[in-house]
Formats: sequence, structure tokens, C-alpha cells
Amino acid sequence: MLSLSSLDEVLAPLLAFGLAAFRGAIPASACDEICEQLLASDAWQDLRFGEYRAGILSSLEESADVRALVNYSYEFPSDLECELKEEAGAFATSAWNVDVPGRSRMTAGCLREGMALGSHRDSNYGDTPRLATVVAYVSDGYGGGDLVFPDLSARFSPSKGDVLIFFAEHIHLVEQVTSGARYTGVFFLETKT
Repeated sequence: MLSLSSLDEVLAPLLAFGLAAFRGAIPASACDEICEQLLASDAWQDLRFGEYRAGILSSLEESADVRALVNYSYEFPSDLECELKEEAGAFATSAWNVDVPGRSRMTAGCLREGMALGSHRDSNYGDTPRLATVVAYVSDGYGGGDLVFPDLSARFSPSKGDVLIFFAEHIHLVEQVTSGARYTGVFFLETKT
């Protein structure tokens, strides 16, 4: 169903630094189904700084611009979620020679027009060390919302069906969405179960 084989050529040189992007990894039909369900959901909550401290993201700068929505109750299609977790874990093990026995639950995120996420890291959630972040992009038809890695001088402009895997220790931010809504599924590869 999905394929982590089409490595983005622009970001390919950053693979050694813990950043990999796969174009069109998730079939458009699966993305469309997920987006329909997310659009109909009324379980969206504001993501606030205090929640970052509680473990959604760590090491967020106090002055960071945090305007996003999260949906903890949405259940991604289990076959897609399981397959993506297996493929991402296998890729990380092969590309970076790391053991990733744990995977967090996949959570839905949304950035609507005017929303952004300031500079932060995703590493070290409580006593569960996060090795990598996996982001699945399931929508299109929005403007802005690029994922930027300042320390790597890298920028990723996602499209529907793309998957991005990166070391959780990398500082990154999401630029303001200028139109539409950017829907994602996010989970973490963890170094312990």
C-alpha cells in the first residue's frame, strides 16, 4: 500500500545527517479518506505551550510561535499506521544503523491559515527517548507550511502522500500556513519499548 522508496532528490544529501523525505509514499486515495474524516472531526484541541512540557514536543523555546491543533482521538487506518511504522523503523535501522524497538501512537495534527510552529526539538519525552520523528502529509490545497531545519539549512515543501523522517534532536519549525489547512499524522521512533 505504501512505499518508502522514492527518496526526495533535493534532500537526499542530508540522509547522512538524519533527514529523509519520501515523495508520494502514501497513496492519494488513502490520504483523501483520512482528510475527509479529519475534516468531519470535532475533536480538535489547541496545542499550547504547557502541553509541550507535558510531552508532545520537548525543548520548545519559550518565545516560540505555537499555534496548532491536535486531535488525540482520531484513529488512523490501522493497516496504514502499522505499515508506515514498520517501513519507517526498517528504513531507520538500515539507513542509520540504529535499533528502534518502540513506536509511539500516531497523532493527527492540523495547521490552519495563520497557524505555525516555532523552533523546537521532538526529542526526549519523559523517560522514553525519541530517536526520530515521522510525519505523514495527508492533505494538499494549502499554502505555506514548509518544514524548516535551520541548523541543516534545509527546507521541505510537502505534498499530499509525502513522508518525512528525521532525527528528533534536530531543531525545526513549521512556517505559517498562508491558506487552507495542512493535515498530518505524526509518530516517533523510540529507542525503548
